[in-house]
Amino acid sequence: MKADFKNKSYKAWGMEGYLVSEPVFVAAPSAGSEDDGVVLTALLSDDPSKKPHSLGILDARDLKEIGRAEINVDMTGSVHGMFVRNI
Repeated sequence: MKADFKNKSYKAWGMEGYLVSEPVFVAAPSAGSEDDGVVLTALLSDDPSKKPHSLGILDARDLKEIGRAEINVDMTGSVHGMFVRNI
């Protein structure tokens, strides 16, 4: 979720069938604004036998997915840093 307190608005991102981990912001090398960069987040699949875990790459400005790397390993979720979209 990205909140704009000045304009009293927010944007949320989630994916059906995945638990989304705590996001990590990576600024662009020559960032011109505070949200110029990408957001990285681990996506844990609710059924890894049908769809693999992934690393999601989102544009930090609008939270649109711009890339994904599938991770074909056995991963288990933890309570820390995992979120379920409820919006």
